[in-house]
Amino acid sequence: MARPPAPLPPQLIAAAFTTRQALRLGVTAKRLQSSAVESIGRGLHRVRGETTGEVDIAIALQADLPDAVVAGLSAARLHRMPLPPGLGLDSWTIETPLEMCIPMLGAPLRRQGIRARRSDVPPQHRTEVDGVVATSPERTFLDLASVLDLDALVVIGDFLVRRAPARREGARRTMRDLGAILQATGPRPGSVAAGEALSHVRIGAGSTEQTLLRLALERARLPEPALNMTIHGADGTALAARHLRWDRYAVAAQHVPTEAEEETPHQHQQRLRGSDALRRNGWVELMICDADLEVRCRRAVRRIDEALRENGWDGRRTLWPAGRIDARRGAQPAAWR
Repeated sequence: MARPPAPLPPQLIAAAFTTRQALRLGVTAKRLQSSAVESIGRGLHRVRGETTGEVDIAIALQADLPDAVVAGLSAARLHRMPLPPGLGLDSWTIETPLEMCIPMLGAPLRRQGIRARRSDVPPQHRTEVDGVVATSPERTFLDLASVLDLDALVVIGDFLVRRAPARREGARRTMRDLGAILQATGPRPGSVAAGEALSHVRIGAGSTEQTLLRLALERARLPEPALNMTIHGADGTALAARHLRWDRYAVAAQHVPTEAEEETPHQHQQRLRGSDALRRNGWVELMICDADLEVRCRRAVRRIDEALRENGWDGRRTLWPAGRIDARRGAQPAAWR
């Protein structure tokens, strides 16, 4: 009767380990070919039945490549950045290449499953996420500028500002950090695109949908709104907080949550009370639904345009402080979900 194979060393991560790690721990090549072990790429294995994520693969490969830094789209997924369709966490598969930076003077890296490029990443541009050494959020934003379009970069910039600690002070610090890394790295692929995107990033955008709607309003050259701030009455009383607001014309807009983001009963009641308060104080409020965001937010832009005109806007198109934005471009918010 054949003796059952010895268990794998506990030091091996069941979800992903390399051939080199296994051999160092005394696992034979024959053992790696047994039914208990599954190959998930050249020189990469896992215990059969285990579920493997990008983090597991990154940890395994960095154990063999200590100078390599996870970068690009892989770093963006580690940082949970909102990415366009086909590039985010939901689209990752075991075949998706892991993007890494390797030192300029390091040995050549040609390995299946890794998309490597030579770049020295200084310590201040690195961070650790879930046990993986990756480029910092700010450096990742800069790296993505060579592969993503303007809208996608602004979405990510808004996201980084939004998740900063200490509310608006933290958001302002993040804006400064993004600008600083652009200056520190100098001219490089994507630096011009990153600078342009940063000029369109705003403090206060609460979601990807809000960012893409704001960019659509900018392309239509409507007046620029204030974002996610409390609206006050003439006597200073707080009325409600809304996603977009135009104080001069007493117009506010709110993106209604989707089914996946249902309001709690308390939030629903709070929104209704806020709507009543706005109405009593002469404000026009628009509820923007997902259908309004279809076809590059066309219906939402039209509704807001009409409300602003009805409340005193002369219809004169103006450039926002960020400067001209290509009116022919624009992302589809629904595709990001």
